[in-house]
Amino acid sequence: IDLSDKKDIQQFAIVDFQGTQHKITQGDAMLVDKLDDIDIGERVVFDKVLLVGSKVATFVGRPYVLGAHVSALNRTFHYYCTVVN
Repeated sequence: IDLSDKKDIQQFAIVDFQGTQHKITQGDAMLVDKLDDIDIGERVVFDKVLLVGSKVATFVGRPYVLGAHVSALNRTFHYYCTVVN
């Protein structure tokens, strides 16, 4: 799923991470419990995407959306990740 050419369309995703569902959009920050093997500044990829949506389309996974992923950047030692794309 690639809506990257549609910069004016706000997208969101629901990802399954550590057994918890998180709704995230571009530029969001999320606090997660533990990322021991991820260093500050390292990219994290969430590939268990349950749903991707926007005003023009919604993709629902069974259980995951095929080919969808969300990448984030680990910003601090407290595992505060900012969704970058």
